[in-house]
Amino acid sequence: GGIRGIKKFLQREENEMDELFELNLIQNTGLAAEALVTTAVAYYREKNSANGLPFPLSFLVLPLLFHRRTVDAIKKRKGNGVLYKAIKEDKEIPVGLQSRMESMFDRTLSAFSLAITANMLTIDLATAELIPMVRTIPKSALPVIESAKDIFNVANRLGKAFAEHSVEEIIKITEVVF
Repeated sequence: GGIRGIKKFLQREENEMDELFELNLIQNTGLAAEALVTTAVAYYREKNSANGLPFPLSFLVLPLLFHRRTVDAIKKRKGNGVLYKAIKEDKEIPVGLQSRMESMFDRTLSAFSLAITANMLTIDLATAELIPMVRTIPKSALPVIESAKDIFNVANRLGKAFAEHSVEEIIKITEVVF
């Protein structure tokens, strides 16, 4: 019973999660908001708190993080250029990214809205940048499912990767149109 029972259930669920990875995680607005905030915090930190995550890039966060192949490709890489390296090595990562971005538009707005309501993010209307109101997501709020942990690890790397490039460069790397 109790916490142990929940953890055992979640571990069992994780084994079945491979087929349902996107379905189970995409539908969780809280997880989406935390992933968006994690990316924004990493970006903000990488930019020495001088710039927030450009609002258009927020629409790439969920389609990249809720795509198993992308998460697996990025989590294997360390250091600078993880997004560029992942896409250069696996040309299929950007395939379908535009349609995933479009189909997750409402989900991204819901995650953004929840993060704003929870005082985890704000938007600078003058610059259209997402500014984190928190330094990190509390450890107690992070999921115990390994696949979800991967999402947060990659969200951190994604924020750093976004900070390495201009919006125009990211558009070119990911082959999307805003």
